[in-house]
Formats: sequence, C-alpha cells, structure tokens
Amino acid sequence: MMSKKVLILSNKSDAHTDSVVFQLTDMGMEVIRINTEDFRSNIINIPLTSDFWSIVTPEGRIIDPREIFSVYLRRISPVLVDDVAQDFRKFTSNETSVVIEALPGLLPTAKWMDYPHVRKIADNKLFQLKLARSLGLSVPETLVTNDYASLLMFAAGRRIIYKTLYIPILDLDDRGVSVINTTLLTDQYMKQLEVSLRLCPSLFQVYIEKEYELRIHIVGNDILAVSIDSQSVSGAEIDWRTADFDALPYEPVKLPTYVYDKIVSFTRSLGLNFGIIDMIVTPDGQYVFLEINPNGNWLWIERAIGLDVSGRIARWLS
Repeated sequence: MMSKKVLILSNKSDAHTDSVVFQLTDMGMEVIRINTEDFRSNIINIPLTSDFWSIVTPEGRIIDPREIFSVYLRRISPVLVDDVAQDFRKFTSNETSVVIEALPGLLPTAKWMDYPHVRKIADNKLFQLKLARSLGLSVPETLVTNDYASLLMFAAGRRIIYKTLYIPILDLDDRGVSVINTTLLTDQYMKQLEVSLRLCPSLFQVYIEKEYELRIHIVGNDILAVSIDSQSVSGAEIDWRTADFDALPYEPVKLPTYVYDKIVSFTRSLGLNFGIIDMIVTPDGQYVFLEINPNGNWLWIERAIGLDVSGRIARWLS
C-alpha cells in the first residue's frame, strides 16, 4: 500500500511554510518540500506517454504522483540561475518554470491549496470588489482611473484614499524596494497626481470611518476572524500595516451570521480553499469588505493570540 504524502511548494525563507511543515510532521504525515528557487537541483523525469513520472530531490525524496494526496502552494520564488552563463539565464529560468507551472495538470487527483490559476484570478482587486458587491457584501465606493478630471469629480468634498491594484511594492533595482501603503489623499498628493496619474490606472476609494478592522482567515470550511484595534495605535489609523504589528491589539471575534454566510459564498465563488479577508467595522456597525489576499500571512497573529491557522491548514492537507 502506497503512503499518503503532502507536497509543499514554497521557498527556503518562508516561516509560514516552516510552521505548517512542523504541524504536518507532528501529525505523522510524510511531507516533501520543494523550494522553488532550487528546483533545478531535482532530477526530473516526465515521460508524457505514461501516467507515471517522478521528481527526485537532492535528498533522495521521490515525488510519485500516485502518492501525492495534497499540495500546498505557498510561496513561489524565481528559479536561481546564478551558475548559468549570462546569455542562457533567462532561457534556463523560463524552461524550468514551465515544469513548475505544469504540476497542477500533472497531479490531477491531488487536492490543492490552491490552484495557481484560481489564485491569480482571485488576487485581482477589481474582480474581488465586483464579486463581493454582487453577493451582497458592502464595499467602499471605488474608482479606477488614469484621468485626473474624473478623479477630481470623484473626490469632490470627500476624503479619498489611494491603494495599489497590484502588489504594493516599488522595485528600485539595486536600491532595494519601497512599500506603497494605503494613503489618504492630501492637497499636495492631488497636485502630484495631476502628472503621475497618466502613468497607469490607479485605485481610489472613499475613506471609510473605522471602529476597528477585521482580519478573517479562511481555511477550507473554517473561518477565524480577528479584530485589530487600529484606531488605538498612532500611525495605524489609515493603514495598520505601517504600524508595529506587536503594538496592535488583536482579539478573536465571532462574525454575525449574515456576514459569515456572505464570506462563505464569496470564497466558494472564487474557488479558494484558503484566503485572508480584510474588512472594516464602522462606528455604526456596518461590515465593509476591502479585499482578499489568496496567499496572505498569518503567523504573527497566530503567535500573538494563539490562533490555530497553521494547524488547520495542516489538517486540511492531511
């Protein structure tokens, strides 16, 4: 009888993966972890005329598709090609990445958390907001535009925030990276946008007053909601991610049934088995959806208040 194994696709530096691996190992599950930056170090044999193929890790661990029960897709890093001649680096990386991207089709009977194509669609903020609104979730009034005149009309007499449509990171090449936080528009910022808005479409929303914020973790059929009292910490009022995470007050909370049910419908419509939703609870008790991160982080909250996200992921995978 073949053993039941969990395949994990991540990178060497992800502590969230370490936590899930620890939980799975503690449960007695056999885990094969592939760090994608080192994918070229595996021995790969995939004959497409046969249902059997294999990948053998440098440690001698064998990925046999008949034995893989579940796959946890966590953090994919670019394939390392430093040892390859400069002219062939991009080619080598692209050829190797094709094999990684093919794994969902090569493991059709395994259950995935989550399929990459599902996660990519779910990660689109425009799609998220339209879907959430169609399912009855309250969302902020939103405008995506590259037209300054339209922004002026949208912003007239109202407090407006800017947030990125994609990953909020500015790549500065050899100078590192810069994080782009959610920003409340000032007169000075608006003057800058008169020129810079032409560069690309940008997302603007009417600012929502907050009583507190919610971080809602979806793991399979489990929903773990945590309140974040961002308004009690200086610098966290607009975007709590700019504050010291250890200084933020967290507390497990129970969602109202109508909010819980809509979140279930939302994540099922996206086809996700995992995701983390950010919401605002307003001073008058409204629950306002902001976004879902299909591959969000949770470890700092888990450690702060004992939230069992890693354990629930491990149990889903097993």
